[in-house]
Amino acid sequence: MVALLHKWGQMKYPIAAAVAAVLLAALTACGPAATPAANTSATATTKPTPTAAPTPSPTRTSTKIPDVSGLAASQASIKLTDLGFRTMYVDKDGKPWGRAYPSKDVVILGTNPAANSYSGDEVVKLITSVTEEEQKAGVTRSAEQAKLANRYTYTCGISISATSKSTDFKSYKDVWKSKFYESSDRCLLYIDGEVASDHPLLSKDEEAIVDIVANNGGDASLRGYAFADVFALCAQNKPGYADELPAKPQWKKAEAKAALALCPDAPHAAVLQEVVDSVKISDGNKIVGKDMDPGTWKTKPAVKDCYWSRNTGGGDIIANDFVGFAPDGVAVTVHAGEGFESERCGVWTKIG
Repeated sequence: MVALLHKWGQMKYPIAAAVAAVLLAALTACGPAATPAANTSATATTKPTPTAAPTPSPTRTSTKIPDVSGLAASQASIKLTDLGFRTMYVDKDGKPWGRAYPSKDVVILGTNPAANSYSGDEVVKLITSVTEEEQKAGVTRSAEQAKLANRYTYTCGISISATSKSTDFKSYKDVWKSKFYESSDRCLLYIDGEVASDHPLLSKDEEAIVDIVANNGGDASLRGYAFADVFALCAQNKPGYADELPAKPQWKKAEAKAALALCPDAPHAAVLQEVVDSVKISDGNKIVGKDMDPGTWKTKPAVKDCYWSRNTGGGDIIANDFVGFAPDGVAVTVHAGEGFESERCGVWTKIG
């Protein structure tokens, strides 16, 4: 019994302290905390637990848009969706697809915004190789055709001025419908975003066009440059091109022949054919059989103040004429060994 009382004496004070602590905690929760005494030697301070800053959600400005040109429409959409973008299908004129989805045969020509750029918007427009209406009509284009359609950029309207505006086209057919079709504005061809003259590798079809230039006596030493020249002939109908007389006419003929192979449906195909078929000379002094062929030559219509002269080898005049105005043009027949002189007659074309 004594031992038990002794044990109780050892335990009662800790138990009482514990009970007091519980009561104090309850009272503190119910009322304002007591102000510590001024003479307290040390005051416990509770530091607030720092709150972690919320992790910012990724923005589209930090994600580059991949190049999905040539992919099937569904594959391109999945590739962009995996990067957090939302996609919508539009045709090359920017018209959104409405009720239908592109079939597995529809491929992507490019994106808006363009590939390898950054977008501040979550939506990327996928430009389809056919329109919704064309799909309904059963029109399809292969991935290779789509890739080719996205290969060229023909930029017109460039000048030295830094403030000048330029216009980009994706094919020479697009130029036909623009103000640059019959224009003297400078235009440049880019292949895969690189100036054509510097492009290191042409496709098989492009090489075939350059071979036509080379095989017909043209200059194909810079093959990218040669292809760009032919492309330009397909794109634009230059005023007076058929009557331009370069230092090496055969180069011009070779390029025109290659252009007819590349764009036989060009609205100005007749002009290109005239370059290939015709033989022309300019004003000046010529030796028949050396500087010009024997035969009949004719000026352009409506020639004015035109003087011409046929001469013997010794300089005697065989025939000559001064024409004030000829609505139908002037025709002259010359023979080998003669001299032929003309002034203000313009370009002569061999007609027989």
